[in-house]
Amino acid sequence: MIEGQASEFVFAQLPTEVLSDYNELTTELTRLYRLIETSRSFLAKFSRRNQKHGEKAEDYAAEPKQLYDKAHKRRDRSTRDEDLVRRFLDGLVDQEVKFEVEYHKRPMNIDEAVFHEVNFIQTRSGSKSL
Repeated sequence: MIEGQASEFVFAQLPTEVLSDYNELTTELTRLYRLIETSRSFLAKFSRRNQKHGEKAEDYAAEPKQLYDKAHKRRDRSTRDEDLVRRFLDGLVDQEVKFEVEYHKRPMNIDEAVFHEVNFIQTRSGSKSL
């Protein structure tokens, strides 16, 4: 939704005849400001996606899966699994967890990586409370 000064700017740029016809207005606004997403834009989002502080591994893993599938519709399963595991591990906030999962567990797919990450976190927090 366009509000405030942004709406004043946008509407000042449009011809009067467009402003008086709702269908023309929505068509013109869509043409000017719609977000066009391509496989390339999904790939860019996938490549930049990192875990946010406080974000659970399960939640973090879900978005890269969706982005990857939109970016690479025809990738074979093994390449997909390898790419998703790499992105998941590279984006982890906790470097100790990353090392443990990557080098000691060597997950074959992102679901295994998430399982090992969650398991390691639980084990580590359990041993700290002893």
